[in-house]
Amino acid sequence: MPESKDLTLQTPWGKLNIRVAFLVFRAGKILLQQHDAHDYWFMPGGRVAFGETSEEAVIREIGEELHCAPDSLELAGVVENFFVSERRDFHELMVFYRAALPEPLAVPKTDTNGTPITSSWFSSDDLRETDLKPAFLKERLFSFAAGFQHVTHRDSKKT
Repeated sequence: MPESKDLTLQTPWGKLNIRVAFLVFRAGKILLQQHDAHDYWFMPGGRVAFGETSEEAVIREIGEELHCAPDSLELAGVVENFFVSERRDFHELMVFYRAALPEPLAVPKTDTNGTPITSSWFSSDDLRETDLKPAFLKERLFSFAAGFQHVTHRDSKKT
């Protein structure tokens, strides 16, 4: 099996992830996804591959997850997220794009690798009762619907 080109680096201090997410807003709702292996919802997207621009990565991820190409993309923001998971420190850089996608949008039940995936539309009110990762975006996700934002978030470390 070939070595992954994903920009996830293990360091002596923790793990660095470089990710993209695409935000699809329609009729006051946002599209979120959930894999069968996880009990939480997340923004569709994935890791940037070495040598790939964030725009190339988000176009690839849209193709892998929704089996289509975007009509247009617009840079929505950058999130620097520092958190602990499974007792490991993470430093994650996420680049968000607003994506205009073909209508009607046929949401597939699997990604291009055959991995089962559930997609659903959520309003800002729905997010209050939804297990969204990263959780701090429950209050901020809809603020990415227009303009550009830079957000830095640090979870408090548990000792």
